[in-house]
Amino acid sequence: MGGERRESFIGQIRADAPMCPICEKPVHDLSSALGSDRETGLPAHFECVYERIAAAENLSPGEKVVYLGSGSFAVVEFKDGKEAAFVVKRRIQWEKEGEKKEWRKSLHSRFLGM
Repeated sequence: MGGERRESFIGQIRADAPMCPICEKPVHDLSSALGSDRETGLPAHFECVYERIAAAENLSPGEKVVYLGSGSFAVVEFKDGKEAAFVVKRRIQWEKEGEKKEWRKSLHSRFLGM
């Protein structure tokens, strides 16, 4: 993509950035956003959702919240203190599996139109 066209595309994304319902700051990178909650599903920063989940979990020593992908997190316990092998203790399905959010559809169409 040419430099001017790319800058125009990036400027449009920044101008149209929705506000994160958790921290109330613009979500400039929709590609890494998650639904803010299970009801509205408005886009929120990945970090804001992660922090909300981690704060709600009662973690034991050696446990950590990790992102598994597809809107799913887990509380894991690492074996032997190294972060190489772990056991999933609890799975947290944050977003409905297979559900396509309207804001993701518009993001997808922007990339196809490039």
